[in-house]
Amino acid sequence: MTTAAEPTVVFDLDGTLVQTEAFEGKLFAEAIRDVVGDVEIDTSWQRYRHVTDAGIVSQILEEQGLSGVDGIAATVRAAFGEKIRTYIASGNQCPATPGARAAIGRLRDSGHRIGIATGGWGHTARMKLERAGISTENLVLATSDDSFDRVEIMLSCLQQLGGNPDRVIYVGDGVWDLEASRRAGWGFVGIGKRLKGRCNTWIADFLDPTWCLTYSNALERTRDA
Repeated sequence: MTTAAEPTVVFDLDGTLVQTEAFEGKLFAEAIRDVVGDVEIDTSWQRYRHVTDAGIVSQILEEQGLSGVDGIAATVRAAFGEKIRTYIASGNQCPATPGARAAIGRLRDSGHRIGIATGGWGHTARMKLERAGISTENLVLATSDDSFDRVEIMLSCLQQLGGNPDRVIYVGDGVWDLEASRRAGWGFVGIGKRLKGRCNTWIADFLDPTWCLTYSNALERTRDA
């Protein structure tokens, strides 16, 4: 275990740093159906064991009883990447969450270790970050290419950062992010409408005047855990 004193902040991506709700789920479902056929997809993502790109595709293929799933999953991955690329190239918006860029900058300037652990695949994550104007320079990015399990993705990010597991906060917008933080034993800050009223440390976005205090409270809880 590292003894690094610096706190670590690991962000989810979709709905947390970048607002992708308007197109992400639709294009993902389209990519799956283009490859697999007209299968049932729960676009609330609630019923899937692992709410990650790789995890969702794996479960759908399992439920369809298909063989050669690795090759099929790779084809879905490529198809989804092309859809995201086309969407962005067409001039469509993929905005950063209000205040996200400044929040990352302030955390970096104050000596925090900063990473992104997303349930999305790496190629689409990088496209969305670039379109949103969020630089990945000096940021560790762990993705669904690393694992289908969100906690394993988070731990991969922390390991690459060299962060202290007793001084880490995860910031996310989904119930699955909150649950993953609990499983990992990390502090947590919820963001956005889906988690309002569902966690003790919550902000509307990074322009929320309580953001700094909320983050500090979450970090303090890691000391008391």
